[in-house]
Amino acid sequence: MDGRGDQQGARRCAPERRRRGPAREHLHLRDAAPAGADRHRHRPEGARHPQEALRSAGEAGEAGRQVDQGGGGVRPQGGCPPRGAADRGRPRRRRAACPRACRPGGAAAHPRADHPRHPLPQVDALGFAGDRCFCPPGALDRRHPGRQAAGGEALRTAHVLADWAERSLRISEEVARAAREAGGVPRPDPELLETVTGLVEEPFGVAGYFEKEFLQLPPEVLVSEMRGHQKYFAVQNEKGELLPAFVAISNTKVRDPAVSRRGYERVLRARLSDGKFFFDEDRKVPLRSRLEKLGRRTFLQGLGTELERVQRLRELSLWLHGATGRGDPRQLAEAAELCKADLTTGMIGEFPELQGAMGRVYALHEGVEPAVADAIFEHYLPRGAEDRLPSGDVGALLGIADRLDLLAGLFGLGKEPTGTADPFGLRRAALGILRVTLARGYRFDMDEALRAAQKLYGKDDRSIRERVWQFLLARLEVLLREHAQPDSIQAVLHTGARDLVALEKRLTALQMVREKSRAQFEATAAAFKRIGNILLQAQQKGIAPVGFQERLCKTPSEKALAAALEQGRARVSAALAEKEDYLAAYAALAELRPVVDRLFDEVMVMDPDAAQRDNRLALLRALHELFAPLADFSRLQVEKSS
Repeated sequence: MDGRGDQQGARRCAPERRRRGPAREHLHLRDAAPAGADRHRHRPEGARHPQEALRSAGEAGEAGRQVDQGGGGVRPQGGCPPRGAADRGRPRRRRAACPRACRPGGAAAHPRADHPRHPLPQVDALGFAGDRCFCPPGALDRRHPGRQAAGGEALRTAHVLADWAERSLRISEEVARAAREAGGVPRPDPELLETVTGLVEEPFGVAGYFEKEFLQLPPEVLVSEMRGHQKYFAVQNEKGELLPAFVAISNTKVRDPAVSRRGYERVLRARLSDGKFFFDEDRKVPLRSRLEKLGRRTFLQGLGTELERVQRLRELSLWLHGATGRGDPRQLAEAAELCKADLTTGMIGEFPELQGAMGRVYALHEGVEPAVADAIFEHYLPRGAEDRLPSGDVGALLGIADRLDLLAGLFGLGKEPTGTADPFGLRRAALGILRVTLARGYRFDMDEALRAAQKLYGKDDRSIRERVWQFLLARLEVLLREHAQPDSIQAVLHTGARDLVALEKRLTALQMVREKSRAQFEATAAAFKRIGNILLQAQQKGIAPVGFQERLCKTPSEKALAAALEQGRARVSAALAEKEDYLAAYAALAELRPVVDRLFDEVMVMDPDAAQRDNRLALLRALHELFAPLADFSRLQVEKSS
């Protein structure tokens, strides 16, 4: 056995030692004895200490000595005591009852818990018990802070602001006060305010400063360092320009704030020095020269390299330009080639949250035209539900292409999100496509766009595209709920159209018609819903009418509906083809409702005569084909027309 093994064996055989752990009163052990009592008070009467039992057996003294075996190995002279011998007579430890309560101070002495351990003299000497030096004496139960806050000043006296809104307001006031000390105003940052509110109990603002030479760094780097890593608030002047100052929030009011300030400044200075180094080094290599490195970086397993991804983005963004007629193709191609180049920089390796932002900074430094540089950053927008959208077509189309490529690739690999996991952020990508497309008014067929994205992977699978489309529809339904009723959304989204802007326009018109005259709308919807149900029943029975023939009409109501259908078809076609006026199209359908009601009152559609039945079904099917692209009335929740 080598020396190290002997030492490990010796440690295993060494007699058990005790350490003085956290105060037993802090642990709220049940049935705790008064201060100063024997710490082995839980031993049953008559039971001896384990070491005393060993000593009486003549083992304690021998087991405590070690003999050198040579070669660095040691062993206990008396051999190892039998397993469990040291525990004979020791009672089973009682389970500590530890509710969320603390006893911040005041007791003269606390009995302490015993735990077996390896000797750590440096730690033992500290005697740390976890007390908060600024808390008042006495017990403080934190299980019901709201109840204590409502019943008195117990928490406030203990330097705890339990109310979230009050704590947030105090932080805002402290940040504003400290920023004034630094000669500026705080940079607005609601997200950071929300984060810090959850980190402190009683906030105190401390103004800090850093060297002016760091202002040469892009503002994105400075703010990211302060807010992302250190949770500092940036300070700016009235023009919005950053000042060499910050505000940190402390959870303790110290006697000398300068001590805290120096600590805050030292940490930030080190981070900013790293950022300045990476910034200077990255600018030595042009973005276009970094494309070769992208070929050595895997995008995702099964989806090729980052360079292959860039090539797909170039082709897909140009396809979107052709489909929408928006954006400059030359700028799109250049932005697509450079949009991922900053991933190989040292700055992004250290601060990955700055991807895109640093790409724009480096591109402008190299003289790339501003529209392309902005697109490098804006194609990542929106990064969240509340984030802003791209300001230009180049960044917007490139961002849609990026997300379409991600959805087509991962759905093709079967890595779509589950109910509990979305490791690749596909829901965020889907919402980005929807928000940008609707906000910019891009008109293109989503199925064709997904097919173009699939072909760049060498695939053309309709089932995959359908899964992606249903995934997008689920996000779109949530996005539209604040503008329309759920059944109206369902009726429009299930018309089969794949043009997002057209779907939104149809929903807006349907909701306006519904709110303008609810009674008339429900009567019209009920009539057309009945048509759909009749056709569905006929289909289930295997009845397939060939085509409507006016010469077979026997009743005036059939002829009247046939004539009204021709007029309505002309009006709907004109409204949609010329101005895409969905309000006029819905109005034309509403005018058909009395004629439809008359038909149902006077004629039995499912006539025993097969020829008459099929002809009437063909007439209803022609009418259904007229309004089906506008809404699926079977999904509307309306009362039956009387």
